[in-house]
Amino acid sequence: MSYFLPKNALPLGLWLLWLTTYAGYSFYIYLLCDSQLIYTLDDPYIHLALAEHLTHGHFGINANEAASPSSSILFPWLLAITEILGFDQSGPFVINSFATALSVWLILEFIFKQPFPNCRYSQALPILLSVYLVLSIGYAIPWTGLEHSLHILAVVLCVRGLIHFVESNTIQPTLIFASICMPLLRFEGFALTGLVVLMLLFYRQYRASLLIIAPISVCLAGFIALMHIQNLPVFPSSVSVKSQLVASLQDQSGLFSIYQKLSENFFDNLSKIQSKVALLLSGLIVIVSFIKLKRASSTELRTTYTGFLCIGIVSLGTVSAHIIAGRFGWFFRYELYMVVFIGLLSTYFLIVKLNEETNDSRFFIGVYIVLFILLFHFLLKAYVFKAIQRTPLASQGIYDQQYQMHRFVTEYLRDSVAVNDLGWVAYQNPNYVLDLWGLGSEQVRSLKANNQWDVITIDKITQEKSITLAIIYSDWFEGVIPPHWCKVAELTTPKYTSAGARVDFYLINHKAKQRVYDALSQFAASIPSRDSLKVLNCQLIKYDPLAKINGLFN
Repeated sequence: MSYFLPKNALPLGLWLLWLTTYAGYSFYIYLLCDSQLIYTLDDPYIHLALAEHLTHGHFGINANEAASPSSSILFPWLLAITEILGFDQSGPFVINSFATALSVWLILEFIFKQPFPNCRYSQALPILLSVYLVLSIGYAIPWTGLEHSLHILAVVLCVRGLIHFVESNTIQPTLIFASICMPLLRFEGFALTGLVVLMLLFYRQYRASLLIIAPISVCLAGFIALMHIQNLPVFPSSVSVKSQLVASLQDQSGLFSIYQKLSENFFDNLSKIQSKVALLLSGLIVIVSFIKLKRASSTELRTTYTGFLCIGIVSLGTVSAHIIAGRFGWFFRYELYMVVFIGLLSTYFLIVKLNEETNDSRFFIGVYIVLFILLFHFLLKAYVFKAIQRTPLASQGIYDQQYQMHRFVTEYLRDSVAVNDLGWVAYQNPNYVLDLWGLGSEQVRSLKANNQWDVITIDKITQEKSITLAIIYSDWFEGVIPPHWCKVAELTTPKYTSAGARVDFYLINHKAKQRVYDALSQFAASIPSRDSLKVLNCQLIKYDPLAKINGLFN
């Protein structure tokens, strides 16, 4: 399999090579952020803020105010454990690095134990596949600080478990464990887990099906009960705010509206090349399995190809469900589980399994190689390399903007604020933080969902919460910023993953004017040299109720 290493040593050698480069890559990011461990998105700090409150028995971002800002049922509870153990903001990095290391090893070990075709490409195919998958999952994804690395690990275990079941008719505990974890880690996991359960029921594996369904049902019932007790909707606010489909379901917009959102999402996702290739590969498994099943001359072959037909249907259903209701983008993180699932499954069936048969399978092998190279070339070029390249600068961008906002609020201002990027500002902050985007405030989310988000309601809610300062992207709130808010500063930073290069500081409580200016003056001397804080003169504006009404028409 290799010119330099024996077959059984090659996966270990590649794993150690990945581990070394990942450690160097991570250390570079750490130094780039002035020796701070900073993720590429602000979102993981929302999970961390929730986990921080979970350790005190509260479900929310602010004390005594319930909120459900996490897109994962299980991940915040795992982070609560790392909080108790004292890992603080490094908790997601520890979890993701471990999950990625295990995923990389399982992928390499799985690929290199397979009998690839004995041809001139026999050495290139497994190495090419290994490089593709390791580059996809091994560098940028762990640094998002979210649950995607754990989800990918569960998917890898699921693929191995499904293939083992078809080949040996025995169920590995890891298949059951992975099937339980997938929907609890990511809501997209419900499709794959549901299809796995249907496949097991088809094979009359009732006990295994029950072992999957029961824990998920208990966890879902517990989560729904917790949401009910807290007077929160079943869907987390992060899902409701980011998904128009879920918002339609939650607000009971009607069947036509739901159908319209599904159709729009489907055609938008179908335009992505990874969707098309994933559909073709999973469809190829179904078609080839069906053909082979019809031609099977023995009971053993019919049993095997019935199993692979079922797996093909599972893969086709998973891909279709993601295209219909899933999301794409943001460091390739949303769809990566699907690419890993199809990549491993199609490689095993269309390269390894068909290679055991006669020459009439070479056509399908050739089609697979063409599709795989197409997917490999485009995704590496358009997504994977770009994500790996952008990750260090993205982490630095979060350090320059969101982390500096956190420092200002917790070290200098030490008062209640309103923001539209919730994570870093809320994490390890004992003061109240109002989320004007709606992820961490159910009141705000509900107002926006009911088209009641205007200058009057913004002013009212900030007054009710005794907010001193708002730190926002002004263009997100064009036409709804209360006229008596006074801009006192502008923080300009390099723009990478942040939504804007500039955040504006608006004074709301004019009684705290001098204290805010003192905090800004002290803060300005402590920011990185590449950042710029421009302090503006603010004239105290006399509060005029009519100005709020006029603001509605501006």
